Amino acid sequence: MHASRLALAHPAPRAVAAGTAILVAAACAPRATTGSAPLPPLRLAATADSATSTTVAPGVVHHRLWFARGPQAVHVLDVDRAACWTLAARKAGGAAVGRAGTLALVRGLADSGGVAVAGGVNADFFLFAPPGVPQGAHVQDGRVIAGPSARPALALDSAGAPWMGMLRTTGSVALPDTTLALDGWNRGSAAGVGVFDAAWGARTDSLPGRVFVAARPLASGGAVVTAVDSGAHAAIPADGIVLAAGARSPARARLAALQAGRDTVRVTHSLGPVSPRQAVGGLPVLLRGGAIDPQVDSAGNAGFRGPNPRTAVGVGANGRRLFLVTVDGRQAGYSLGTTLRETAELLRLLGATDGINLDGGGSTTVVVREAAGGFRIANQPSDSAGERLVANALVVTRGGCTSR
Repeated sequence: MHASRLALAHPAPRAVAAGTAILVAAACAPRATTGSAPLPPLRLAATADSATSTTVAPGVVHHRLWFARGPQAVHVLDVDRAACWTLAARKAGGAAVGRAGTLALVRGLADSGGVAVAGGVNADFFLFAPPGVPQGAHVQDGRVIAGPSARPALALDSAGAPWMGMLRTTGSVALPDTTLALDGWNRGSAAGVGVFDAAWGARTDSLPGRVFVAARPLASGGAVVTAVDSGAHAAIPADGIVLAAGARSPARARLAALQAGRDTVRVTHSLGPVSPRQAVGGLPVLLRGGAIDPQVDSAGNAGFRGPNPRTAVGVGANGRRLFLVTVDGRQAGYSLGTTLRETAELLRLLGATDGINLDGGGSTTVVVREAAGGFRIANQPSDSAGERLVANALVVTRGGCTSR
């Protein structure tokens, strides 16, 4: 586990104690800025060999910590939700396929106008082909660009309250003679039935041997079938949907029998057990209720679990405090990275009770707003070419407060 390398694993007794799990506390998160007591200082900074803290904006502090014993170089965006800061998910290209730098994604939201932006970090693991498809869910401003998979997610509701766990798609497809269960929303399924809409992009993902049914909505309700096809992928109507039955799905024959221009379908679908306004995927969950999740010792292979550059998100102070954390790695003499277990311990020592691991390695990037108003990459990404193009980002933005 390499715990002996990690200065964070043996701090002075100042380490922050764990609190209440976010799965319980999110609904009780702060609702307004008035009357909120200041958050306590980051006590872990006192154990670092080098530490600087810069207030990016009231309620957002950028901490830079360096521990010689690793060595590890740690960056923390310390976000106070009581100051009306929240997180926004941003997808490269605005569709499932697409990659961009974290810096460009943060700048893009800031340049869109009407919202204050303090910084951000890279988010989910992704495919290189097709490029930039997130391996977990991506929900952006309530729009499901990529649906849930068998990986956990970090989600935020319309008030900015955070939640971590397994999102799932539930729904049904009513055909003329039967009703089928829906297994995926903007996510392919080899053994079930999924639905794709224009939020995913112009074409479905590619899985061989599927049956596709394209349909457009009717004013009277439901949708009329416009095309039935088979193959690896299909075009998605800008104003409609595509149903996709996987190669091993028992529903393939029923979808293949539908007649274009005659038959109608009715699709209902939703995400649960929460209704996210924003969501990104990750792997694995690192902390639950202040305890390190056992998955840190079993997720992926040994190389994945070992020392690497890391990006992670932690939640503390009963859902009020968000920690966006990066650890540089693969750079001898400067920072070697952390194991999954060490990353979980780091979040816990910062004061998080719940946390999730995001994409790391060469993707690890933290962006911070400068005093002059621009943005810069604050860490040292490990790729020799510099910043890696990623699938999506979590951006610290103003919002999520309601009046008392």
